[in-house]
Amino acid sequence: MEDTLITLKTFHSAKEKGFSNIKTFYDRVKKSYCDARGEPTNETYFRAELVTEEVIPTQSLLAKWLREVHLIYISVIISDTDDYINEPRYKVEVRMRRGDMLKMFKTTYMFLKYDDALETGLQEALKLIKL
Repeated sequence: MEDTLITLKTFHSAKEKGFSNIKTFYDRVKKSYCDARGEPTNETYFRAELVTEEVIPTQSLLAKWLREVHLIYISVIISDTDDYINEPRYKVEVRMRRGDMLKMFKTTYMFLKYDDALETGLQEALKLIKL
């Protein structure tokens, strides 16, 4: 099973709300030295260079950030209506608890794909975050 990347629209919303997904890695660069006469030598070295780049995260990574940082929980549920026995339909719920207050979002329509339901849940969860 492959994890799905979030859409660009969701990514920009997440960045506005403080989500940062910076990938850090080391790039090994081979350099050659020249001797006093300007001729290359066999001596080489590797220089570790810190490089960062921004990458689009997966749906599960963003959902984890929402849970751990903002206490927002997303549930994707298989519909229990008899009309969809042959092909499952999904609905989504988003919950955020702040003290005694509980904010909740429930979809009123069904999704054919789990990933589509989760993406909608992520977008609605980001709307609950007030900066």
